[in-house]
Amino acid sequence: MVAGLKWCAFELSGRSGLTRRLAASRWRQRRLLILCYHGVSLADEHEWNPELYISPRTLEKRLDALARMGCTVLPLDEAVRRLYDGTLPDRAVALTFDDGFYDFKARALPLLQARGLPATVYVTTQRAHRNPTVAHLLTSYMLWKLGRVKGAVGHEAMERLSVESDGMLHARLLSVMTPEELAGISAAGVAIEMHTHRHVAPIDPDEFMDDVRTNREAIAGMTGRQPRHLCYPSGIYRPGYLSRLAADAVETATTCDPGLASAASHPLMLPRFVDSEACHQLTFEAWVSGVATWLPRRTRTANAA
Repeated sequence: MVAGLKWCAFELSGRSGLTRRLAASRWRQRRLLILCYHGVSLADEHEWNPELYISPRTLEKRLDALARMGCTVLPLDEAVRRLYDGTLPDRAVALTFDDGFYDFKARALPLLQARGLPATVYVTTQRAHRNPTVAHLLTSYMLWKLGRVKGAVGHEAMERLSVESDGMLHARLLSVMTPEELAGISAAGVAIEMHTHRHVAPIDPDEFMDDVRTNREAIAGMTGRQPRHLCYPSGIYRPGYLSRLAADAVETATTCDPGLASAASHPLMLPRFVDSEACHQLTFEAWVSGVATWLPRRTRTANAA
């Protein structure tokens, strides 16, 4: 019901011209929209988990909308610097991709390169070094695929699933990039930044910082450059992290809390809008213009106290 009312409000805003006027306003020009993506489907992952994945076709529509709406897509490092020194261009946007999935290289990167758009990939390094396939996601996806096997039961269903599983692994579904692949996209101009080593947010700030440092050293070893920006795993951040991150020269940290960043935003608690296949195009454009920030919204993930 609430989602339907918001959708109607976005549609009315667009028809009345409010969306266009707000997008062109000084208010919007002083704000940065940081977009967050996770997986970009190699096959039908967006049908299995539309909150996590986006199809290449939908991602292409999003990128085309940014161009149509006159947005300036900046590298994250430049975007946050210009946010705080007050020199953002009109409708500034930064593109971020979490976790370092292989599908970024296979699906998202060609779309970005065709348009000359910069992007940041936040990488969890333990997965890259140990087991590129994310096991819990693969299990969930395989169970979903099993439920779609029509007319097969028992042994026959398992045989079909086994064949599909082999194909999934060969196609690199639900796997992350290897160190060599990360080095390659870094050389191509993609910014590789921190997402912790083990994708955890422990209560102990010292344990968290140990994991961040391991993550930073691993990325530096892969890419030859020192990362300075962090994305909290699962959007979970704790008050005890902030002073330690600042002392360790981490310049920014992004959350999964929806919003546009302003000069008043804490650099270690930057909001982002998490986009996915489940998001309607009208909602996406409402976030780009800034209209969506004027309506009540729920924090996407609970922040740990």
